[in-house]
Amino acid sequence: PEAYEADVAMTLNNLANLYYKTQRFGKAEAYYMRALEIRERLAKAHPEAYDADVTMTLNNLAVLYYNTQRFDKTEEYYLQVLEIQERLTKAHPEVYGQDYARCLHNASYFSLLVQKFAQVEEYSLEALKWSDNVGIYTNLAAAILLQGRFEDAKEIYLRYKDEKKESFLSDFQALKDN
Repeated sequence: PEAYEADVAMTLNNLANLYYKTQRFGKAEAYYMRALEIRERLAKAHPEAYDADVTMTLNNLAVLYYNTQRFDKTEEYYLQVLEIQERLTKAHPEVYGQDYARCLHNASYFSLLVQKFAQVEEYSLEALKWSDNVGIYTNLAAAILLQGRFEDAKEIYLRYKDEKKESFLSDFQALKDN
């Protein structure tokens, strides 16, 4: 079974993605959970080989829970993703640094929407250590602005206004809608 379980987990994760995209969220959750169970078991025996797969499924669950407005579970799963990604990145920064930055960026966006602005800033600053993706600045600027540090936020907005104008505006719309 060990030779094929990773493939089974990948197939379950892919089916869950299909169900998620077709808005069959209950089925998506069930398949993600089955994939996660297998991947966590495999990672327990061989973390180097399977931890990244675990984070993929955890991240998918976090997105699912965000979109079904189960924010406590969203945060729980993002925190698990960050814990594993941080460990992977410390061991192999050249391999996992960009993935860690992406996970930090996702967690910072969620934190922005639930108004945990200091956490957004913390995640964004950590992400910038691993990636030069200017998209990270959209969350950082909004968090700084919403903490009342107008001049610091203005500096970021002015520096990236041409590249990130649409992102800046869509973030404000998302915050307004929530």
